[in-house]
Amino acid sequence: MAELLEILSDADLAALRAGYDYTVMEAAFTASVIAPYGPGGAWVKAQTDHFYALERMSGEGMAPVDRERCVLAILAPRGGTELAIHVYWGLALGLSVRDLLDIFFLAGTYGGVPAYKTGLDSLRAVLPKLKAAVDAGHAGTAAVLGALFR
Repeated sequence: MAELLEILSDADLAALRAGYDYTVMEAAFTASVIAPYGPGGAWVKAQTDHFYALERMSGEGMAPVDRERCVLAILAPRGGTELAIHVYWGLALGLSVRDLLDIFFLAGTYGGVPAYKTGLDSLRAVLPKLKAAVDAGHAGTAAVLGALFR
């Protein structure tokens, strides 16, 4: 796991966090999840208003970084694009790569070795893309999301 811990430096993480923009994430989420099927929009909007509104304003509820811990553990067995996005989102909100490794280890403890392996595979795929985006000077959310989908 040492190689995973060495991909992103503290400066890289700082750049990703400085470039993070919730409004861009929200627009991408809306376009990909709500827009394709309007009737599902109210259900999804209720979730985003409850779990993601704290990124827009203060208030009561689950802290965004804790939300990402939960989402990452839930998505660990599935992998794919959603997990990749939430790896970035978690890092942007303050999680470390070590935190991600622990989350996937715990997900594997309760969900089986495949959940742990899928989480690790996601990190092996996502972290180099994040590093490349930062190295190219493209640490903003729109550019990072674009890099994750290439």
